[in-house]
Amino acid sequence: MLEKVQNRLAGGKVEHLSMAGRTLLVQSVTSSLPTYTMQTTRIPESVNQEIDKLNGKFVWGSNETKNKIHLVSWEKLCSSKEEGGLGLRSMGLMNKALMARMGWKLVTDPDSLWASILGSKYLNNSSFFNCEANSKSSYTWRSILIFQRGRTSGSKWVIWKGQRAKFWLDWWVGEGPLVDIATQQIPPASLNARVFDYIDEDGNWKFSDFVELISMNLIPHIRAIKPFKEDNCTDSLILRDSPSQVEISVRNPPMP
Repeated sequence: MLEKVQNRLAGGKVEHLSMAGRTLLVQSVTSSLPTYTMQTTRIPESVNQEIDKLNGKFVWGSNETKNKIHLVSWEKLCSSKEEGGLGLRSMGLMNKALMARMGWKLVTDPDSLWASILGSKYLNNSSFFNCEANSKSSYTWRSILIFQRGRTSGSKWVIWKGQRAKFWLDWWVGEGPLVDIATQQIPPASLNARVFDYIDEDGNWKFSDFVELISMNLIPHIRAIKPFKEDNCTDSLILRDSPSQVEISVRNPPMP
């Protein structure tokens, strides 16, 4: 990966391009080169820093024979144009954003082929936000779990039809997953049940199927959730303290 970036920035390109041209080249070429690898693998931080270093030198006009002064930091160049930067990409943050997007898709689109394969292999009747890597976990799976870290407070489902959120394992009512506050042990066969499984054909809750397993304090909160019957309605996932559904963006990952 480093060699590819070096080859793209080698030669006399730096001498024949203005700073605007060099910036455009970094944006359109060198930032996209590692993207494929970064989607499935967490790149070592030393490699990310070396790519950032090469990009920074190229933007300021340095080459093998001369070094130019960097008037502002690389972090400032990576900030958005509205914040006074150039909107360049930090490779480390880019890698984290891509892995976070994979984790987000795993949660929001569990029926896709790749998500179902990973889910059946690693989740083992648990929620993505509660699972942990083990000695048999692949490096790809460990990389995807980077999205889980930092989300210790969990993500909450907004119920529309209940066909995506898991009744016991996901957080959709109260202050966390129902399995954590159940008054009795949940039958193993019911752990992966969807919220939809506890709603009858008329859109009413099947309280008799779960009322003995949860605190009575939760009943009014569940009763207040009115499932929709329309086919175009689907459950949505939101992060805690976020007013709307989150979109994981890699165009300009936020600086820490």
